[in-house]
Amino acid sequence: MRKIVIIYILLGVNVFCFAQNNAKKEQATIYSRGLELYNSLINDDFFTAKPLYDQLVSDKILTEFIDYFYKYKTAVYRGQTDTAIIYIEKIISHDNTRLPEFCNELSLLYIKANKFKEALKVSERAFKEIVENGNLDEEGLSQWQYFFKTRDVYIKTLSKEKELRIVRSDSLNSVEFDDKDVITFDIVYNGQKHKTAFDTGVSEYFTVRKHLAEKMGLRKIQFSESNDEFKTLMNGQDLDAQNYIADSISFGGITLYNVPVTVFEDDVMSMFTESSLQEPNRLDKIKRFIERTDVVVGLPTMIALERLVIDVNKKKIVFPKALKKQKEQNIYFRNNELYAQIKINDIPFVGFVDTGAEAFVEIDTNFYNRCKDKIEVDTLAYKKPLNASTITKMKEDIPYDILKDTQIKLQDKPINYSKGSQILAYDIRLMSAHPRILDGNIGYDFFREIKASVLFDFVNMYIDVMTE
Repeated sequence: MRKIVIIYILLGVNVFCFAQNNAKKEQATIYSRGLELYNSLINDDFFTAKPLYDQLVSDKILTEFIDYFYKYKTAVYRGQTDTAIIYIEKIISHDNTRLPEFCNELSLLYIKANKFKEALKVSERAFKEIVENGNLDEEGLSQWQYFFKTRDVYIKTLSKEKELRIVRSDSLNSVEFDDKDVITFDIVYNGQKHKTAFDTGVSEYFTVRKHLAEKMGLRKIQFSESNDEFKTLMNGQDLDAQNYIADSISFGGITLYNVPVTVFEDDVMSMFTESSLQEPNRLDKIKRFIERTDVVVGLPTMIALERLVIDVNKKKIVFPKALKKQKEQNIYFRNNELYAQIKINDIPFVGFVDTGAEAFVEIDTNFYNRCKDKIEVDTLAYKKPLNASTITKMKEDIPYDILKDTQIKLQDKPINYSKGSQILAYDIRLMSAHPRILDGNIGYDFFREIKASVLFDFVNMYIDVMTE
């Protein structure tokens, strides 16, 4: 009898230990898979994050924090500001010590939603949490205090400005454009017409060089008596800039009132080398480049208009009010930047959409190295020097490769592009404003090569070729 009892006890201990080990393994699995999803969201890789999240939901091992964090990030990716606020607040209510970590994002979201009182309360709540639980010395607290004081002045100043307002005419809203290099069209600023570049790669509503700001009748926002300049990131470089307001901006039967305009310094020529300025062909192109970057309409304006159709055949952009058809999401926003998913040789490729770039499709060397077993380089192709210019910098003779016999798909439909349009592979970080760039760039020539009307739907979050 004693042996039987001992056997039962040992068996019970073994079962208990086995269950404990299984529980530990299960917890480790939940943690590692949650961490994988969290990291993909930190890197703003939406199309990787979505299936990871769906699988965690299916397996019923999704933690509350990861669930809220995913819903917050995806709301930001879709431009759903109010929803993003809800889920950040849920994260903070779940763990108040996270408030300082999220205070900047939450404050900016409240500002974007024109909820300025709530934005001010965020500063108050966050500073209280830091004082009570931050374990900071006097200098650290002083730095936080200065940060919140400056932020509060910024918020209070913005709260006095009128909200952006959009009025459409009853007729079909459209504008004709020229695309010798990239898309430009006439826009009327406070009654004055200016040729303006259409650039989804610009994260401001409008940008204007300083020498034009007063001529255009723009009104400067006075944040303080001493210094109103701030640093804005353009193409990876900090530029001194100032906030202005245009009372009205009109194009294509649409008028925008109380429009934010970012005004920056004029020193553009300094980024070009002496040799490039001495070549007549290059000089002409540089002059056109500078002219088309004097005034730029950026992505936030297009998001505010909700939808646009680029018709490269008729050289026209149409701004439809509503559409019946909806497609699968293949775009998302990241810090007022637009990213789209296409396929290269059936490999998902997420590219920064930059209609201000004279480029077709450019893949980063990291993407090429990761997928080179499915992508072939054309070793016999003639390669002319690759020189690239952005608003803030220029590089010459960039090393690159040309891909061979490459298929591209948009919404799983092949894009028939001409042989003259080459897919380049190079280290895009040399020129990019985006240190966390995903797979590469999609420039204006991509849409020009489609040779059909292309819809950008910022409500349902997709780009597709119009079939009707």
